[in-house]
Amino acid sequence: MRNVYIGLASWIVILAGTLLTTSINFMDEVSLIITFAMLVLAPLVLALLPTDHRLYTLLTQMHPIAALIASAAFLFNPGILAVLFALIWLVFTVLVALLGVIRLLDHGWGLWEEFAVNLGLIYLPVGAVWLVMDRADFQPLEFSAAIVRLTAAHFHVIPLGALVIAGMIGRLIHQHRPSLWKFYLPIITSVVIAPLFVALGITFSDAIEVVASIWLALALFGVALVVLIVILPAISDMMTKTLLAVSALAVIATMLFASLYALGSFNIPTMVSIHGWVNAVGFAFMGLLALSQLKPAMREKITPVPPVWERLRSLRLS
Repeated sequence: MRNVYIGLASWIVILAGTLLTTSINFMDEVSLIITFAMLVLAPLVLALLPTDHRLYTLLTQMHPIAALIASAAFLFNPGILAVLFALIWLVFTVLVALLGVIRLLDHGWGLWEEFAVNLGLIYLPVGAVWLVMDRADFQPLEFSAAIVRLTAAHFHVIPLGALVIAGMIGRLIHQHRPSLWKFYLPIITSVVIAPLFVALGITFSDAIEVVASIWLALALFGVALVVLIVILPAISDMMTKTLLAVSALAVIATMLFASLYALGSFNIPTMVSIHGWVNAVGFAFMGLLALSQLKPAMREKITPVPPVWERLRSLRLS
């Protein structure tokens, strides 16, 4: 958790400096959400997945430097220096994705809750690529600069927040109420699949984006209900229970706003001020913080992986 404390302290300094030196607009808010994800959410996720693998050790050593350098990219106008700083984060996230691939090769496809966590790690470079494009002032497919930065924020918070939390809640279900897994399976499957369609919608079709956003909102609403009804009664520590309850209630609120936004009820600045902050801090941060106290254990029974998986696993570096 040392990296979490370093990251949180650093982000508070960045927040204070921004508030004291600039008149914040919604683009500045998006930048602060991205830096929050890099500095605070990323090390919280890594703390939930301890392993003796050398890559994990490298990532824990790299994180404070990579996240601070990437956060500094917002101090400069878009250009070569800002891009170079953002590329440091891209390298880090590619290594995080590699850790996700290694975990996937180790666990196979049978543990669906672990697949959700691993996919969260694998998705993370998508957010980093959009961050690099933002710092390069590059707008693909005629997107606006705001959409590019918002997409970078989306693909930091959703992988680190929604996917990892959904997977960890799956672990807790197996620990406390395994008979309910069959009801949770379609929920976690939707959390895994819906972000892909959100990305496709952002790129190709407003209609797909609307449907996928509502689908993701309903899936996360399902996760929140499972937390409130099934998981909270099994937790004895009041502080942990409070953090997890706040996280569940926050995601219900933010997904409601996301659905209303998809239907055209809010503009982008309003969404950032409400949905963005509550989602990043209320849902993701509070949820990951609670889970770091609970330390949900992975199921011991590993479903055998396909032969091709064994071949790939035998090729990777130990």
